Amino acid sequence: MTTPAPADPSGGNLRRAAAAAVAGACLGVLTLGATGCRPGYVARVGVQHLRFMARARPIAELIGEETDPIRVRRLELVLAVREFAAVSGLDVGGSYEKVSDTSGLSTAYVVTAAHRGRLEPYVWSYPVVGRIPYRGYFERESAEQFGATLDEKGYDVYIVEAGAYSTLGWFDDPLPSGVLDYDDVALVDLVLHELVHRTVYLPGNISFNETLASAVAGRLTIRFFEERGASEEATTAGERRERWLAQSRAMDKLAAELDVYFTSVEGREADAILAGRREIYERALPSMAELGLVPAEPDARLIDRLNNAVFLALWRYRKQAHVIDAYVGSCADAGSALSSLPAVVGEADDPYAALLATQRAQVCCSETPAVSFVGRTRRRDPPCETGTTNSST
Repeated sequence: MTTPAPADPSGGNLRRAAAAAVAGACLGVLTLGATGCRPGYVARVGVQHLRFMARARPIAELIGEETDPIRVRRLELVLAVREFAAVSGLDVGGSYEKVSDTSGLSTAYVVTAAHRGRLEPYVWSYPVVGRIPYRGYFERESAEQFGATLDEKGYDVYIVEAGAYSTLGWFDDPLPSGVLDYDDVALVDLVLHELVHRTVYLPGNISFNETLASAVAGRLTIRFFEERGASEEATTAGERRERWLAQSRAMDKLAAELDVYFTSVEGREADAILAGRREIYERALPSMAELGLVPAEPDARLIDRLNNAVFLALWRYRKQAHVIDAYVGSCADAGSALSSLPAVVGEADDPYAALLATQRAQVCCSETPAVSFVGRTRRRDPPCETGTTNSST
């Protein structure tokens, strides 16, 4: 069943995650001749990205022309966050010093899919970003057609609208104008989150990258507002971080329950498996609503739309958050946490396990050799368009 995007109560996380597919395809333009990607698809996405880049204007110019005081404040906030991020050890480069007017541009839609009988995403490989469980489109109809194809093949499908994204330092990314409508805390968190991706990125480990960026951005957002004397915003940022950790604990627990269930019913008829899965999701709905993972008053239609693709999309920003957050907290600052990370996780297939081993050995990140920006380890990935399921979420 193809599932359209429900309201995203997570502060834009689903949109942000989904945009990784758009970034991957845009980066494919750089390396088209060396990959197995389909040229037509990559070129179409690349053209839209170039249009987006062409509309970018320096924030300093926009501040001088803008008459809305709220918008002026948020533009100034973006510049302040960039300065703060730089002194906090993030690789800022030229990113987010411009804003691109996205009015009239095609909205990005992203298709994500998963196996119906286990928590296993359908993945694609892209240049630079590696294997990720997203494929982006700039036409809703194209996204829905592709989603329908996957649905016919027996996969859960979820379609979501994408927001801001990072090209991991290959371009100086402008900020989409639409995010200036976010509240101050969400805007600061968004910029910091994307700058973490620019600073360090492990290809093929989408959940780890997203949870890491959420952990670092969450801590830095609190500190940013504290240093500005904005106690109300700092408190809000702290509350959102605590809720994120609580969401992670709940989703880790639910994932474990689903894994046990899927193992126990392996080989049974699909309808029976889906009926049992529905019962598990239905039991989890009240706590998910309480934690802000789904609308506060979920209706009967929501349980029909909740599937493994939706669950994995939510979980990717929260998977084992306590493990990553504890690592970040053991470091003197964000810069040392990120620069030490490649040495800590190395080429481990399971970076979560590598971090846990470090913590059990009571080794803090300051005791590991720092690696110059960036730990964007280029791991070998299969050609684009492999379209396989993968246990990495």
